[in-house]
Amino acid sequence: MQMGKLQDALDKSLANLPRLGIEKIIREKLSAAGVEDEELVGQVADVIGEGNTGHFTIESLHDIAIDFTEADLARLEKTANALNERIPEIVDEMANRQAEKLAQGLKQQWQDSVPAADKTQGTRARILADWSEPLEALRMLLELCRQEGDAFNITFLKSKRPITRNEAIARLHIRACRIAEEILLLIENGHTEGAQARWRTLHEVTITATLIADGGDALAERYFDHQAIELKRALDDHNRATLAAGGAPLSQHQAAGIVREHDRAIAKYKSDFRSMYGWASGQLGIPKDPKFHHLQDAAGSLSLKLRYRLSSFDTHASPRTLKQPVHHWDPTTHIPGSFAAGLEGPGADTVQAIVQITSLLFNEPWDLDRLVFALALRRLGIETAETWHRTARQIGLRAQRALERAARRPGPTRRFGYVKAKPGKRRV
Repeated sequence: MQMGKLQDALDKSLANLPRLGIEKIIREKLSAAGVEDEELVGQVADVIGEGNTGHFTIESLHDIAIDFTEADLARLEKTANALNERIPEIVDEMANRQAEKLAQGLKQQWQDSVPAADKTQGTRARILADWSEPLEALRMLLELCRQEGDAFNITFLKSKRPITRNEAIARLHIRACRIAEEILLLIENGHTEGAQARWRTLHEVTITATLIADGGDALAERYFDHQAIELKRALDDHNRATLAAGGAPLSQHQAAGIVREHDRAIAKYKSDFRSMYGWASGQLGIPKDPKFHHLQDAAGSLSLKLRYRLSSFDTHASPRTLKQPVHHWDPTTHIPGSFAAGLEGPGADTVQAIVQITSLLFNEPWDLDRLVFALALRRLGIETAETWHRTARQIGLRAQRALERAARRPGPTRRFGYVKAKPGKRRV
């Protein structure tokens, strides 16, 4: 779609409105004199449009005099004012009519076009070939963790003991496995930034589970009770948004339950419970009004603070993200959606997180069977993480050797780098 064509047509139409009014009056006067001559209508309108409203003569086959009276001018002004008042309505009608035509045309254009080969299929095939070993290791590890989670759920559901801690760990583990599955799919399709961003959520789930495992039923109860704070915050956001949009907030009857649960939680845990991580406030050495890095410290995840910060760049609208190499591809075109490099980061990070949260399923001290399984899972996690990094090194060395071989070839020197290519062509 060429931008500006509709606006140009609208501008011309609006500029032509006075002339249309003049032509209408001229046509009526000629018709009253028994003359039907569109060419003469245009000639007279041209003269009047140049500012000639007095006596003038136009050579014509018709011998007729046309008088523009004060009443005609008043009528013309009235018509112009009425049209000006209707311009917003006219523009709105035209925009909707043209938008409908454009939407139908775009759908028809898509249906009529020859389907281009999916650009991501080539990338995905290359990923599945080059990264097959770490991908298969991650799939195996994830399946083992899922099976262990299922066994844990069966065990604690049959138990007569309070299940607050166990329920929290079980539900967080289920969510962690689902997120890990999403990360695996993103990696297989070359969406590195998306995979790293989802790991950020997986890390948050793992940190939460680690703290609850240490804090036991009491901390798990605080964690579940904190949903009253989150619901009240969501209620306040909803009311502000609806009021800003001119709507009505949630009725008092609907909001009463949320407010009641919120007030009950504050009375039980005091004002510090209101913060985003208020459920952890003052627990396990965590300060009041804690931030997420306080939770990381308490969970012993200091080494992952930098990884979490880097992943935050991909999650939020951070200017730092725009400085990463992927965004320097070509400033004049849309960035390709998938890459076959950089997958070792989210891959290895996911391994660490899923092993850690699975290790929390059963309370310590473990019996011998549980200890052996935990050690085996940890060993598999270390091996799988190393496989991701080893594969990345091998791919990097292979690419470097290919560049060196190309540089040694006789003939004109070829410059390697990111260059703009024609649409549909691969970039080198």
